[in-house]
Amino acid sequence: MLKSIKLSLGAAAVLLVAVLAGCGGAGEKEANSGAAPASGTQAPGAQEETRTIKHAKGETKVPALPQKIALINDNAYEDNMLAMGVKPYVGSTFAWSDKKFYPHIADELQGVRGMDGQAPNLEQLSEWKPDLIIISGQNEKFYEQLSKIAPTVKVAFNADWRVTHMQLAEIVGKTKEAEKNLQDYDKLLAEIKNDVQKAIGTQSVMVTVINEKTIRIQGKTGHALNDLLYKDLGLTPAAGISNENRAEVSLEGMSTFNPDHIFMQRNRFSTIEQVVKNIQDNPVWKNISAVNNGNVYQVDNWLAMSWGPKGRAMILDQIKKDLKAK
Repeated sequence: MLKSIKLSLGAAAVLLVAVLAGCGGAGEKEANSGAAPASGTQAPGAQEETRTIKHAKGETKVPALPQKIALINDNAYEDNMLAMGVKPYVGSTFAWSDKKFYPHIADELQGVRGMDGQAPNLEQLSEWKPDLIIISGQNEKFYEQLSKIAPTVKVAFNADWRVTHMQLAEIVGKTKEAEKNLQDYDKLLAEIKNDVQKAIGTQSVMVTVINEKTIRIQGKTGHALNDLLYKDLGLTPAAGISNENRAEVSLEGMSTFNPDHIFMQRNRFSTIEQVVKNIQDNPVWKNISAVNNGNVYQVDNWLAMSWGPKGRAMILDQIKKDLKAK
């Protein structure tokens, strides 16, 4: 009888140890599954979770939580991503940029791999193994090849940067962050619009881009920069400015607009300084109202900066400083 009791107690002890061990294992597994994945990695099973995104090339299943996003574009998607708190794995580079990436956000892209935004090196990109690729229309010809490397989504061109911002947010699962970005932009816009209107009222403005042989005049619509000036800020375009995206004119052609204020961007080529000097020495230039009144402002690459919330905020700030000083 005593022997039987001892055996029963021994069996119970073994069973209790097994139960405790099982509880400990379950608890440990539960704790680990709730831990945040390390940077550049995913929690177990996360790679299998996907979302279906409808885009300009159809439908594509993308990772629910993409970790290695490659941006191959010419519309500053990097600006949009950074504003959402997403640092890309691969960003677009440009030969004209001294900082490789778009200059206004280059400092925030330190450590990011660079890929030509207009002619991507597919072999190199394949070696980097991104888990999501986002392209603009200029790279549509590479779509099939890129899709073999990783799920690829094409964002259709839209002159309204807000539409693009929200499309990108949907692709990477950051709609709440994107909505806040739009709200913050609207607040900043309201403040600066009031200051600018007080400063210049209905005086006319124009944005020019100095090219090697022509001068680009930004129109009223068709580009994010045009919308910023004439739609968001409600500035008065110089008489004769096109309703289209832009127009290429000679110096004599530019003088016919005779704006009160000129924001002048310089294109990037080796002889730019000489070209600008020739323009400024020309009597036609000197007779323009904005030039006579000292209302010509040198600006950064507004064409690229206008496509994202970070760049747009910088443009607004510069406009405020330039015009408020008058």
